[in-house]
Amino acid sequence: MGLMPVLTRAAVNGLETGVLVLLDAVLLAIGIHWRTAWLTRSTPSGRLKAALLLTLIVLTRTDAALLLAGLGLWVLPEAVRLGRLAWRPLAELFTLPTLVLSSYLLANRLWFGAFIQISGLVKHAPHTTGRLLAFAAVAVLAGYIGWLGQRRAGHAVTAGRFWRLREFTAATAWYLAFCVLLVGYYLLLQTQQWLWYFCPLAVYGVCLAVLGMADFAEAALLEAPATQTPDRALAPVAMILRNDFAFFECASAAATAASPVVPIKWHLKADELNYIIADC
Repeated sequence: MGLMPVLTRAAVNGLETGVLVLLDAVLLAIGIHWRTAWLTRSTPSGRLKAALLLTLIVLTRTDAALLLAGLGLWVLPEAVRLGRLAWRPLAELFTLPTLVLSSYLLANRLWFGAFIQISGLVKHAPHTTGRLLAFAAVAVLAGYIGWLGQRRAGHAVTAGRFWRLREFTAATAWYLAFCVLLVGYYLLLQTQQWLWYFCPLAVYGVCLAVLGMADFAEAALLEAPATQTPDRALAPVAMILRNDFAFFECASAAATAASPVVPIKWHLKADELNYIIADC
């Protein structure tokens, strides 16, 4: 990395990224627990702690305003069902981060003549009709993702293929919608796109990868014979094949069984093959 300053700047120059990743991970953990009941399943102290967490996220990155908007729309159906009873939990959850964000924007306006920071203004792309319509389409897509999540999150799933992934994506559809908005904002309305701008996507992707591997491992254990130990059920599959269709067939079968694949050159000698297979 020291020999590649351009790559270093593009990937790790956002010093706030490390803090934001941790804060977002905690927020996702809360979302998994509260699902579609942020106002009723939580306690007043829990909502105040979540509000403090949202405030820290806003202070870390101002584009977290999109996250606040997405989460606000996520709890809106629950608030409608509660009626007047929703005012207090809504205030506990959103007052602090909204006040902090509003104060920050107002201070920028008073001191520098613009609501957002100057570094953000100089990166603005021209707001042409085409760009605005494209971003509106992205917003519609994000809303559709949240709507699907709302429908699915009301029904808990603890079995079936990839049930962990389905449960996670349903309970955190608001965050996925935020990620879609974030990508649309930077790609359509900004002229510079650094990798750390998209770190929320990385957080979500890591969660999906971990849960996907857990689902694969569970599938392999369930489909393995009862007499087979877990280490054997999850053992890699060594493939000594030519580059033809049989390779893809075997790789697909191994993936179905949640087993990693170790491709080995077919023209190696016997002692070389034995060494590689023994080390799998």
